[in-house]
Amino acid sequence: MVGAWAPTATGVSPGGGAGAAAGVGLGAGGAPPRPGGAEVLLRGGKVVAVGPRVPHPDGARVVDAGADAHLTPGYIDARGAFGMGGRPEETAILGLLGAGSRWLPEWAEVARAGVTTMVVAPNSFARTGSLAQAVKTAATTPEEAYLGDHQLVYFDARGGDHANRAADLRSVLEGGKRYAESWKKHGEEYAKWQEESSKKAGDERGEREAELRKRLAQGKAAKKVAEKEAEVAVTKAEPEAVVKVVDPINGLWEATIEHEMLPEPMEVKMRMHHEGTRLIVLLSSPMDPSGSEEEIEGTFEDNRLHVEIPTEMGTILIDGEIDAPDHMVISLVMAGLISLEFEAVRTEIEQESDAFDMPKKRKKKDGGPAAPKKDWRNEGLRALYEGRAVALVAADRADEIRTAVELFSEFGLPVQLLGAADAAEVGDLLREKGVGVVVSSDLIWRQEGVEFVPAARMNELGLNTAFRSDSSTGARGESKAERTAGYRELCAQ
Repeated sequence: MVGAWAPTATGVSPGGGAGAAAGVGLGAGGAPPRPGGAEVLLRGGKVVAVGPRVPHPDGARVVDAGADAHLTPGYIDARGAFGMGGRPEETAILGLLGAGSRWLPEWAEVARAGVTTMVVAPNSFARTGSLAQAVKTAATTPEEAYLGDHQLVYFDARGGDHANRAADLRSVLEGGKRYAESWKKHGEEYAKWQEESSKKAGDERGEREAELRKRLAQGKAAKKVAEKEAEVAVTKAEPEAVVKVVDPINGLWEATIEHEMLPEPMEVKMRMHHEGTRLIVLLSSPMDPSGSEEEIEGTFEDNRLHVEIPTEMGTILIDGEIDAPDHMVISLVMAGLISLEFEAVRTEIEQESDAFDMPKKRKKKDGGPAAPKKDWRNEGLRALYEGRAVALVAADRADEIRTAVELFSEFGLPVQLLGAADAAEVGDLLREKGVGVVVSSDLIWRQEGVEFVPAARMNELGLNTAFRSDSSTGARGESKAERTAGYRELCAQ
């Protein structure tokens, strides 16, 4: 958490970029920067250049924040307990605490204080590690709330007998390794099964398509014969009005979905069939290389369809209305957060001769090789061995620090330290292994009657540092001055 102060502030943001940055103000007509200031160039929301003068791309938006403005980067609270009440269940995804945080007043306070990211962690850590995620304090959707592939697993190596503590930690890491290897083996077996199933499905799909083309050809021939017979019948009899009723929804519908969260427009195909109010939708996309179809069940009544799809991130609600022949307006809402509308056009009308077997119940997908039984206590360790997480070990004494660093390094797992009061005694080891420290939430320590700043001490040792609040109300709560004063009072006692 560092802050860059500038007597004047200007943001240079390329066209299409968002936000502004601090720097010196520009005079009329692009005058030279005012002395003592700085310019910052943003592209795609990221800082790409800082200095007395940065490039000014064509179409860039220039924001002069004034002579008294200053700029700080977004702070990261490396361990907070916001929204926590003790240790949660192992199955809880802590990152989802920030879902929709942009509209929650308590989270908005944290964001406005400059803390853009907070690692939400329990107050105490499980023996096998407590899995936690970095939460965005101004997230719009559940997907934005946390980064599932960048997680932390907290361990506690403090206190107790050193030998017993080391043996227990080794046992934990060995158990986690066996658990992770069982999932790795399953993944390999499942990938092989998928490859074989895909080939088999491709062969079967080719056979079905050939049979469908044959039926369509026969249907067209029969239709021509029927039309010819109808023409002859009409010429022999008195002319009568013949009206053929076409089902409004049965057939193939195609649509293109566009949204700011999608990297590119997504094409979808929906083969629909209803009997009464019961509707079956076979959903696919030409952009899906697997060519698979997902079967969804819903309702259709009075030219309106309704479908609900449960997902891990919440329920997707789809409502459509046929407002003209072969044309439909569809709205999609995910978990009450994402909302979009698009149009669909029917490109193929289902003929009466096209058989459609309504399933008695939703088709069950082949599961492939049975997955190992999920042990939520070891999911954090699995994330470590799969490269999706970093271990953060609470250790203060030199022997605790050495044990944690050496053991995790032996198992090839990335590790950082929480606290590390005696880091100076093992500084060479930490620098050699590239281990950083999340410093204490106390801004000032006292050692042998001398006060010092822990972050400054770590910096002198050449160690990367991060900061934490350890606060259940987030970094917006108790001020640094109040916390420091409280610590000094405690030391005096």
